Amino acid sequence: MQEHSLYPTIEYLRYNSMYPAARLLDSIITEYNASTTFFMTWGWRYGGQFEIDGHSSPEFVDYFHMQDTMTSAYTQIADELSAVLSPAGNAFATALTWDSTLNLWQNDNYHPSLEGSYLAACVFYATLFDESPVGLPYTAGLSIEVATFLQEAAYETVTDIEREPVNIPLSFELYQNYPNPFNANTIIKYDLQNDAEVVLKIYDILGREVKTLVNGDQTSGSKSVVWDGKDNNGRGVSSGVYFYRIQADNTADCKRLVLLK
Repeated sequence: MQEHSLYPTIEYLRYNSMYPAARLLDSIITEYNASTTFFMTWGWRYGGQFEIDGHSSPEFVDYFHMQDTMTSAYTQIADELSAVLSPAGNAFATALTWDSTLNLWQNDNYHPSLEGSYLAACVFYATLFDESPVGLPYTAGLSIEVATFLQEAAYETVTDIEREPVNIPLSFELYQNYPNPFNANTIIKYDLQNDAEVVLKIYDILGREVKTLVNGDQTSGSKSVVWDGKDNNGRGVSSGVYFYRIQADNTADCKRLVLLK
């Protein structure tokens, strides 16, 4: 079930229209031994303030601000009814956090573009089939690189497998790789405040080791390592989201990078 894109953001309409209708429809659905899935839609590209029948939304400063309210509205009713939630709107946030240049909307700034529609479809695939969409051959006419990127954004959003950063002590600092996304080589930099035994590895989105870049004792100071997109066997890896994790003695940190060939 999907509500009008503005009703969840306007408090009066959320509690007096969206939620009562959702409860009624869910009661009919469950009576026939079926299950309700809520289609969490996305905020508008530039946010804004909206009015319907004299009732207004907050003034949203951007998409992310509007998405927070959208997410809260859908999560609340899904939790109340013990229904499945397909978080397409949150997947927009994941994808845009990874690459802010993505165009997920049509020119009207609220209907989805081909990329946005494909991303939402991948979210439904992962939600309904409980399987990863990563590697699905159908790309809807998008390039393999873009389709893979969106598949991975959908999968991470649905499974909530994003790696939480570890608190970084003063003994080292890990920086975002550059360039990112990259298609040939990328540079990973870090600073060691003290001499330490350092392990720096690349992992894929499923947590499997791809490449060991550093493994041994290092002196304090600024360091940089180049990753050429190849695994430990010298084979080029496919486009997608990867993670690089550094461990210095007993402390660690992890960041995300994107390979686009």
